[in-house]
Amino acid sequence: MWAVYGASKFQSEQACFDFVKEKKPGFVLNTVVPNYVMGEILDPRQPASSGGLIRAAWEGQEVPIFASLPSEYMVDVKDVGRLHVAALVEPDVQNERLFAFSQVYSYNEVMDLLRKLGPDRNIPKNIDDDSRDLSTIDTKRSIELLQRMGRPGFTSLEESIKENIGI
Repeated sequence: MWAVYGASKFQSEQACFDFVKEKKPGFVLNTVVPNYVMGEILDPRQPASSGGLIRAAWEGQEVPIFASLPSEYMVDVKDVGRLHVAALVEPDVQNERLFAFSQVYSYNEVMDLLRKLGPDRNIPKNIDDDSRDLSTIDTKRSIELLQRMGRPGFTSLEESIKENIGI
């Protein structure tokens, strides 16, 4: 299921780049490619997608769809927003894919962090999967652009989770 989801997003992005290359529409196409987005939920009335799964675990709910995800990269929602702004306003960003990949995380690592941040809370148990995403993604360009936006680089997993759960 996740491979099909990712492939469909990639194919859509490639079709956009193909269109710009073929039709030369007179505008620049930049894309921001995030992985698992977490961080502050701006409107609690919204389902909050991936961030909502972490919030649900913080509230003691089982989150089987989150537990089913493989280890992968995470990124803070505000960093994704900053990269979108950079893609729009920085004149040297021309027909680029900006990778919004902060650091690798696993479900167990997130649950462990939630237990550390709320030792008296009823956080779901860890799963029996210790696998780790070993891929490497070149994020130098994205880090450079985040620095232009006034940040030292990507937001850490722990900071993003703190903002997600509101502490």
